[in-house]
Amino acid sequence: MNKKYTDLQRKLIAEKEYDKSLTIGDPVTIGNKNNKTTIGTVVDVIDQSDNGLHMTVVKEPSGDVTVLFQGSKAPGEKGSWADWVKNDIPMAASILANQRLQNETFDQVNAPYATQQLVAASRELNKLLDDDKYKGAKFNLYAHSLGSMDAQLSLANVSDPSRIRSAYLYNGPNTYPNLSKEQKAKVDSMKPRIQNYIDPLDVIGLNYPKQGSKNAVGTLHHVASRFATDKVNESFKEAKSPLETLGAAISAPITWFGDQHLWGGYIVNPDGSFKHSLLTEKEARVGQAVGKVQGDLLTYYDHKKALASGGFSSREQLFLDSEQAGIVANNLYDTAYQGYKKIQTIRNEAVAKAEKILASTRDVPFGFILSPSEMEEAYREGGVDRASIVTATEEHFDSKVAQAKEIAKDFEVMKGKLHSGIQKKLNEDKELARKFKEWTSLK
Repeated sequence: MNKKYTDLQRKLIAEKEYDKSLTIGDPVTIGNKNNKTTIGTVVDVIDQSDNGLHMTVVKEPSGDVTVLFQGSKAPGEKGSWADWVKNDIPMAASILANQRLQNETFDQVNAPYATQQLVAASRELNKLLDDDKYKGAKFNLYAHSLGSMDAQLSLANVSDPSRIRSAYLYNGPNTYPNLSKEQKAKVDSMKPRIQNYIDPLDVIGLNYPKQGSKNAVGTLHHVASRFATDKVNESFKEAKSPLETLGAAISAPITWFGDQHLWGGYIVNPDGSFKHSLLTEKEARVGQAVGKVQGDLLTYYDHKKALASGGFSSREQLFLDSEQAGIVANNLYDTAYQGYKKIQTIRNEAVAKAEKILASTRDVPFGFILSPSEMEEAYREGGVDRASIVTATEEHFDSKVAQAKEIAKDFEVMKGKLHSGIQKKLNEDKELARKFKEWTSLK
């Protein structure tokens, strides 16, 4: 089953694709020493210097396999020539040319083109699926930048889509225009399981629709971005002479470009989720929830297939029914709880804005002779006070937060009753419990 991570945690997992120190046998962790989460253990590293491909394969405790596709190396870094000259630039030209070609021919003409690295990535992923070391395992893909294109084409060419539990792609160009009709059909069949994040301020994210996910690989997440100026500001602060200041100014565009591309513009909510564009958030969140259910049900389908020969006994049917119901119940609760937390976040943001508006009633406009307290009193006499601004906002949202919390609680109770009912049955029937344990390990 697909482990639950926040958007921020998944981004931290994706960042591990750039960790040069990872070798076979190393644990892969995210977070700091006080809040460390183990993702798994490195079991394979694929490095092809001729085409620039670098993939890190991680075995998760659950038995799932995480594959990290490394993105472009920084210009000047060892291996960057293969990434940029042999892959990034040719693919960007191909994507733009194909998009124009399809626009002019109403999608009737396509000129498929993929660089050596993308082709190699597809080949290597299918090799992993065929490797006995990973027999029956489900795969979770993470990729950024050029790595996103590697993963997109790998998904379009994957030999068995039912082995792909999830994919998380970040800030990479849209390869959909370059895919054949058959490849498009394949990635479309996995659309809810592929989460594709793009930053509108990052110039690398080429050719995506401004709304929706049509004609793109996966479910699109248009993040609400900010200009990533932190590192630019740091370079100016660290400058100790006019010459160094000039150097910081000259390099500022490159510094900004790199920081923006490396998730620098992403805004993280208090609950660890990414802030989305209001125009696209609803569809993205629904797609993400559907993808989670689809990914979790892959294991159920494996079990159903393994037990199908000769029909299902009553015990086998009970096992399958309880597994399917458990997956649906867990995901219904998760979705309801996330909805409750989102509404709570919106409420807190609205109240914070209301507090700022209330504080502004003490601001004295230029040219006025009133004091701040007199300005505040004037607003109050006009009916603008804490009750009308802050309290009214709190009352408007608090009822909605309470309603969302109650819905989440109802689903939690339903989930609890389902699992306790199954556990009671297993406690009463030891042979059934033994069979459940045996069937759970089927692949």
